[in-house]
Amino acid sequence: EAPDADTLFCQKWFDKVGWSDGPFGEANTLAQALGTSVGHVVDSSVLKSAGGRAQLVHWTDYPKDYDPAGDKNRPCWEAMHNMVRALVQDGEAAAGAMLAQMQEASAAIRDLAYTMYTQCERRGFTDDARAYNALVTSWPAIKAEATKIAPVEKKVQTTFDL
Repeated sequence: EAPDADTLFCQKWFDKVGWSDGPFGEANTLAQALGTSVGHVVDSSVLKSAGGRAQLVHWTDYPKDYDPAGDKNRPCWEAMHNMVRALVQDGEAAAGAMLAQMQEASAAIRDLAYTMYTQCERRGFTDDARAYNALVTSWPAIKAEATKIAPVEKKVQTTFDL
């Protein structure tokens, strides 16, 4: 499944400027080309824009009180970075509690974490690479924690189509 437009923007912006800021005009052009806007990405709390500059919010600056269930504008980028912050700062149970509220995004979150690990390794962002890798390698334990909170519904066939 393809990432949402805001996540694509964040990935491409990160590839271009990393955690640094860049010119708003370039961010705006990129966002429009990907079917979103800088304003929409800012509204999802993953990008700051001021003084003609745009900068991604680092995962360490994501709020501790994030509530995925109450978030109506939740790109995969935001979900994954909130999980990274929860895992690194509060452990697998905290990351699992967060995942329990957004199980539909599970595969996309894991895939994005792996992609970000690769990008950070390539760029020499060792601490960030370690954090993304922790999410990927802890995934089975995080999923187990999420399942304790919100068991995955099993589909049972109750009729036969003949």
